[in-house]
Amino acid sequence: MRLELERVFVSPLLGVSLSLDAGVYCFLAGPAEGAAALVDVVAGVRSPRRGKVRIDGAAPHADPASRRSIGALLSHENLPRARSVAGAVEAAARFRAQRVDARSALELVGVGAWADRRPDRLEPAEARTVALAIALSVEKPKVLALHEPYAAAGPGFGSGGQVAEALEARAADGAVVVVTTASVRDAFGSSARVAKFENGRMRWLEPTARQPFGADTELVVRTPQTRRLAALLVESPHVGAVEFDEERSPGQLSLRSGGADRAAVELARLAREHAIEITAIEPRPASLEILRAASAGHARAAYEAAYHAAWATRRAASARAPELAAVSEARAADRSGGSE
Repeated sequence: MRLELERVFVSPLLGVSLSLDAGVYCFLAGPAEGAAALVDVVAGVRSPRRGKVRIDGAAPHADPASRRSIGALLSHENLPRARSVAGAVEAAARFRAQRVDARSALELVGVGAWADRRPDRLEPAEARTVALAIALSVEKPKVLALHEPYAAAGPGFGSGGQVAEALEARAADGAVVVVTTASVRDAFGSSARVAKFENGRMRWLEPTARQPFGADTELVVRTPQTRRLAALLVESPHVGAVEFDEERSPGQLSLRSGGADRAAVELARLAREHAIEITAIEPRPASLEILRAASAGHARAAYEAAYHAAWATRRAASARAPELAAVSEARAADRSGGSE
């Protein structure tokens, strides 16, 4: 199974090219950066303005048979008309010329109890949960194209890790799973290969870049001695910022640091030296906005470094210009004297 995008232009994507075999691929992007557009063109509900989209050689937007092999969770979902949620799941299966056990499909995402509810009385978030169940119920899918699937899981589905397991199971059966999300935590919460969209263009992130672009680490610390620990952390050179709100989040503070390991060591030292009880320490990934700002900062720094290096080279060349001119004149004089 192979999914191919060849220089696809569809607002706001600018010439995106991909060649993906079976596996799980997560694209980190905000609403205005092409997350929904990528899912739409892969699912075949939207054709690219320029470029090609192919699933095993067939264009999904022009080939109904290819579309029936795709499980899709779009940014805006309209469930099939039916008298019950289970009926909507079954109607979607009939469109694909398949049969499905609707209750089992709903149980998969933790909402089996919704089977007899009316689809038109679901809240938007609930409708997306049912749409996720429909996407995951496609029999032997070639492609899953899912927009924010982790956020769509039902209340009985547990952690996002269970969503990841379900997607990895589909990939193990040969499907190409394309996930788009604006959540850094969701993007790096599985074994998926991760790419990042910026200004309509895409680049893959290294597997080790779980905190990419040098963004600060944020740690959430739980302690009954919030004020005392915060006062000590403020004085620490290893901590950039400390925040806490005893009314909204009693017994909890957050701190930013240049590295999680250094911050954890500092917390352990302060707790030991000042007899402070710490009940939990949890990392909180940076938001997409922070990563975007950090990435822009690194790009700016690289540009400035290149500019200063070029300027230094130019100044050095200018400083040597009189010396080089003198050498050139001397060589010319020697050649002239030799010719006489």
